[in-house]
Amino acid sequence: MNKIKEDEVFFQHGGGVTFSGGEPFMQGEFLIKILKRCQKEKIHTAIETSFYTSLELIKKALPYLDLVYIDLKIFDEQKHQACTNVSSQLIKENIRYVLQSEYKDKVIIRTPLIPTMSATDENIHQIVKFLIQINPEVKYEMLNYNPLASSKYELVNLKYGLESYQMFTKQQMQHFYDVALQAGIKNLIKE
Repeated sequence: MNKIKEDEVFFQHGGGVTFSGGEPFMQGEFLIKILKRCQKEKIHTAIETSFYTSLELIKKALPYLDLVYIDLKIFDEQKHQACTNVSSQLIKENIRYVLQSEYKDKVIIRTPLIPTMSATDENIHQIVKFLIQINPEVKYEMLNYNPLASSKYELVNLKYGLESYQMFTKQQMQHFYDVALQAGIKNLIKE
């Protein structure tokens, strides 16, 4: 909390604290404690999460969060498992819960657009159909591919498999926006 309060001057003008990672829910009990402290201090709180965690932790955290960014990367279960090594079922169940809860207006669902993985028309279409069937007013954002991750892989002596890809152009991003709009999304957040 002392570290957070060092930036207190920025919080007075619309700033706050965003918990990201990795996955913030991996330190769930600590996360809940620090969120409670932030609320007590009237500090705006946000989280960036995969939502691959227990519903119990989510329910504990939601009252203390002002903004919830949830990544839904790949809709197809087999592709999700192949790309992330975890099932997407828990993520989808948690998303269903929060989009039907009193906290739904705090939520923005995001899809990071990764070439050959999540950046496909079919994937975006399936995600949007899933989301609007739960809550037609859901807020949805697609994040442009960022090739900067390659340097992180080098630091830990791993091979980065997407080095030949660049960020999507404005025209390519517009295509993805059009796919989401045609699938029925109403509240699309554009870069």
